[in-house]
Amino acid sequence: MNKGKMIKLTDGTVIEAKMNFGTIYYLDQIGGAKLGQKISKLEKDGKAADHDKMTFAAKLIYAMVRSNGRKVTFDEALQLVPPDPSDLLEVVKAYQNEVDKIKKKRGIEDADESFQLEIDWAEYMVDAREMGMSEEEFFKTCPVFFCEQYEVYCRKKREEVRALYG
Repeated sequence: MNKGKMIKLTDGTVIEAKMNFGTIYYLDQIGGAKLGQKISKLEKDGKAADHDKMTFAAKLIYAMVRSNGRKVTFDEALQLVPPDPSDLLEVVKAYQNEVDKIKKKRGIEDADESFQLEIDWAEYMVDAREMGMSEEEFFKTCPVFFCEQYEVYCRKKREEVRALYG
């Protein structure tokens, strides 16, 4: 999800809908990931309620708006949800693709099952600081790209140590 889809909110503002650490963090903080899993399971049975979908859309908008740097409450985010949720469905599918990439990198099987990212925020923040990233840069970074970047950083550090000590 290098380039996010542009979503037009009901107040006329346009935000880039992309999944980065900030979006995942805010979505996790308000229980959006768990609600997304619940809806996914209910949709398989054909029992997903519109109220749950709208609540998830509001949580997703809240997370995206916050990760784009704007302060908003959940109630304000609920008012910003576009009337046509098809754009949000594309974002959710793209998010699921990112999760699948992360699962593949971690060697996790069962790609069909719903998967909630369990992120050790402290560890990732230490890794980011080690690479010289600010907190703001970290939260705007795509998780897959961050992991790839950190692997390259670690490899280069190992090469430096080998060059010094043989």
